[in-house]
Amino acid sequence: MPSAQRLLCSCVVLVAVACATACGSSSSPARPTHAALRVTLEPEGAGGPKTTWTVSCPDATRATACTRLLDAPDAFVAPAPHTACSMIYGGPQLLAVTGTLGNRTIDYSTGRTNGCEIANYARDLALVAPFRPVT
Repeated sequence: MPSAQRLLCSCVVLVAVACATACGSSSSPARPTHAALRVTLEPEGAGGPKTTWTVSCPDATRATACTRLLDAPDAFVAPAPHTACSMIYGGPQLLAVTGTLGNRTIDYSTGRTNGCEIANYARDLALVAPFRPVT
């Protein structure tokens, strides 16, 4: 192979490596290791009775629930702006969550006023419900 071709091949390889490096790694962000949340549930909607409880992870008595919460990358994330959501009313229920999940500050609320909210409400309530005190 003439030296000009070897030089061209070497440059192509170097450019490919540089591009791959510049694009970053394909690994996902680090999994959160802790949670400190305050949850407020209004099962009858605004103005009705409220139930409030805390979520703290790690928690040896709720290890499975903590694992599920800490492994949920889309927990307490509102739909992106302009997301198409079905306009199906699911009820007046409201869920609010504040605190920290790993390095994320959480200040989140959702209800059941459309299809996107219904899905988020169900997902997020399932993540925090195991921490709810038994009355």
